[in-house]
Amino acid sequence: MKKSITILFAFIAILFTTGSYGQDFVKVTKSNNGQTINLASNEVLEISLPRMASTGYTWNEAKSTDGQTAQTSIVQIGDCDFIHDANAPTINGQRIAGQSGTQIIRYAGLAQGTTKLTMELRRPWEKENPAIGTFTITIVSNGKYTGSYTPSVKGKPQHTTSTPKGIPSKWDWRPFLPPIRDQQQCGDCWAFAGVGTLECNIQIIDGVTRNISEAYLTNCYTLSLGCNGGVCPHDYWMAPKGAVYETDYPWTPSLGSGTTGTCGSEPFTYHETIDSYSTVPGANFLGMPPDSSIKSAIMKYGPVWVDVCASSGWDTYNGGIYSGNGLIFDHCVVLAGWCDSATVNGGGYWILRNSWGPAWGMDGYMYITYGSDVVGLFANYIVYKGGTTHVLSTTEFSNNENMKVYPVPATDNLSIECPQQKLIEIFNYQGQLIKTLAVSGNKTCLDIADLAKGIYFIKVKTEKGVTVRKFVKE
Repeated sequence: MKKSITILFAFIAILFTTGSYGQDFVKVTKSNNGQTINLASNEVLEISLPRMASTGYTWNEAKSTDGQTAQTSIVQIGDCDFIHDANAPTINGQRIAGQSGTQIIRYAGLAQGTTKLTMELRRPWEKENPAIGTFTITIVSNGKYTGSYTPSVKGKPQHTTSTPKGIPSKWDWRPFLPPIRDQQQCGDCWAFAGVGTLECNIQIIDGVTRNISEAYLTNCYTLSLGCNGGVCPHDYWMAPKGAVYETDYPWTPSLGSGTTGTCGSEPFTYHETIDSYSTVPGANFLGMPPDSSIKSAIMKYGPVWVDVCASSGWDTYNGGIYSGNGLIFDHCVVLAGWCDSATVNGGGYWILRNSWGPAWGMDGYMYITYGSDVVGLFANYIVYKGGTTHVLSTTEFSNNENMKVYPVPATDNLSIECPQQKLIEIFNYQGQLIKTLAVSGNKTCLDIADLAKGIYFIKVKTEKGVTVRKFVKE
């Protein structure tokens, strides 16, 4: 099925080439670093620099000490484009995520004069970190641009979502998920998404946080190219293999800088294993399953692994509902929930968990509209201890930051702090109602000595809505 994506990619590359290169372009690559470029008034300067979209690093103009760019005689035309490498290596003939491509930035003359242009390769949200690459050229402009080139206008995706009967309009696993990880400069997003799916399920079902080694998958998974891309690794969670902890196989600075290491000597110490794994059913010939099937999988089996296109502007995302029109996948992430809304383009958005650290987006997460950037492509879920099915399907997991539950885990008494409490309900993990308590005020001490050991949900009704939290009884 991924071969169909490769064919589509080649077709799009042809369209892009025939559409832009009919103009008078002065083409510049990394090999021109340090050179002086002459730009006639009827020419467009086109700078092509290598970039790995799956890491979040992108080329931007360097700022001076006063925060200003150095442009005087040139001006950027349109947004940047990203071209995936047509001859990039594949695995069993299939295109993989995490590979490099080419970022294209175009400039035209603004006035006659000379400008020294310096580009830096960095993550825009990590302003304090040094750039990992630089590119400098001197441009001698002959005058204001007189050509006919017009940047293409990027349209919004058109998409109609579907939510089957019995599936709520909102679902959000974030309150129950472990910390966000950071792949740094390594293109092993596929490994981080694979680890993220398992870590999330362990946190949801077992109520414990596990730090599973992405380095183990990056260096040892045979169906991958390590920091240069890979595919869904869920088969490594099946016995006789399983989760390898970070303490047993730690992340290294060389991996963080994008260099794949060697696996080491088997066997490693394996921990959690899964029952099974599977692609989300109903996918079309391109590998995209219906929204309804992805939602069902997230609700029943926990967060799922998906391919996406992150090269359409994700590096500048810092919150809100994002909409992109990327067509070729180059990154892997985890979907942790959704929200249907008739007022949002496409009918709603996915809650996406990224691997670019907690400083990116909304604490490491993104709201992305249905149908954007092929999000959901090749969706794959795992079954851990039978899945996560429960009957809290109509509960909105919102406003939980207003509720404090302690101690966690608890043994006899549980304290609950939440403004304007009216009713507290305790559910077991199967969704069965165990206790109901009418309360008032902002703090309640709940006796749970009679509860069996395990995982429970606290549902608190207040004057402002409903809040849900999970706790563990020891």
